[in-house]
Amino acid sequence: MKMLKTCFFLLLPLVVLKSIAQDVSLDLQKAPKLTAGQLARQWNSLPADVMVSFASSGTRLVREAPPVVNPSLTWKATGWKNEQLHTQIVIAGKKTWRI
Repeated sequence: MKMLKTCFFLLLPLVVLKSIAQDVSLDLQKAPKLTAGQLARQWNSLPADVMVSFASSGTRLVREAPPVVNPSLTWKATGWKNEQLHTQIVIAGKKTWRI
């Protein structure tokens, strides 16, 4: 019983530290808050009125901000036989659209 208590008190700080470290990393993933003027400038800096491109499935895109991807009109992927390959089609423009 004494060994169980000792193990508990030794592992408790590790679990607490691990959970705190996880919270910090999640906070770093959040995008900074931008004002309406900053967002408008970013949208107006798009190279064309309508931009179409492909993006990796690992790229996170949000509706509020313009995409930060290099415009690419071709998609090339390799994989094993019967492996599913994924991508995203990115369509962005300077005007507001109704979907």
